[in-house]
Amino acid sequence: MEWADKNNKNEKDWNDLKKTNRYLQQIINNSKDMIITTDKNGLIVQFNREAEEKLGYKKEQAINSQVSILWQNPAEREKIMELVWEDGVVRNKDIALLSKDGKPVYVSLTLSLLENDVGSVVGTVGICRDISEKSMLRQKLVQSEKMAGLGTLASGIAHEINNPLAGVLGMAEAIRDENDLEKIKSFSKDIIDYTLEASAIVKELSDYSRIAINEAISTIDLSELIENSFKIIRHSNDFSKISFETDLQKDCWISANSGEIQQIFTNLITNSIDAMEDKGGELVLKCSRDNKIIKAVVSDTGIGIKKEHLNRIYDPFFTTKLPGKGTGLGLFVIYKIISKYKGNIDVVSEEGKGTSVFLTFPLLPSFLKTQDK
Repeated sequence: MEWADKNNKNEKDWNDLKKTNRYLQQIINNSKDMIITTDKNGLIVQFNREAEEKLGYKKEQAINSQVSILWQNPAEREKIMELVWEDGVVRNKDIALLSKDGKPVYVSLTLSLLENDVGSVVGTVGICRDISEKSMLRQKLVQSEKMAGLGTLASGIAHEINNPLAGVLGMAEAIRDENDLEKIKSFSKDIIDYTLEASAIVKELSDYSRIAINEAISTIDLSELIENSFKIIRHSNDFSKISFETDLQKDCWISANSGEIQQIFTNLITNSIDAMEDKGGELVLKCSRDNKIIKAVVSDTGIGIKKEHLNRIYDPFFTTKLPGKGTGLGLFVIYKIISKYKGNIDVVSEEGKGTSVFLTFPLLPSFLKTQDK
């Protein structure tokens, strides 16, 4: 009798376990988020229906495959896994997955360690929310602001290009009427130098105007990027009334999309120069590393921002500039980009005295480890 009762209890426990397992499987399969789990070696263990639909793989195709095949940038997963091993979880990280047909799928990822009953790590569990439409709208917004700024840059850059082109034309005309071989060689060298100068200007403009969505997340020295942004602006503006000071420390490493980060500083520097257009002033650019934080400052002694306008500066389409001078998307776009990379922005301004924009970004984790050693 006792044996029968024990057998019945075991059967009941087994049935309850199967019901619980089916129930959990239904939750996973009916979730509108992609749920993908892996073992410790990165092999896919669980792949729900939403993952099948969004990524194009059948569950049986995905199971036991390396999860890296789903990442547009597998190296990015390695960086995220470093954070997961340190903190146990990474929440709401915007990344690009790759569908079976090679198309990017933009998701907000929460990735955490998966532990067994005794607390040993047996793998990872990733929950991905599709943000492809949101991401595309954001990228279009960023690109529209960038293209609007190109109109301002174009006239100044055209002048910069005309200078080396005039030199090329002059040297070419001189060669046409010259018989002295040494002079011809000298003129030819000048033509090459002028051409390289014009080519460098065009490349800087082309790099800036390209669509940032096509760029992968990469390791960036922020100080070098700020310097490059300043070079672009110097081609297109009159600095006769403006002095500038730069204090850009090297090795300020962050992980981001270089095109998006460059747009931040191109916009900020342009705003500062516009604010000093009439009376001139001083532009200050700084970048430094402070423990786990990268700090950057763009400061000017221009007209400043009215106190009543300070609480609206991040509103889309809000601008105090004259028509044709800006879309009003500048600081809104900057705020969105900085938030995407877990950074912060603070604007301090006083009407008639100038504006300072303070930005912070997290130091690249791998570089932080080398500092600690």
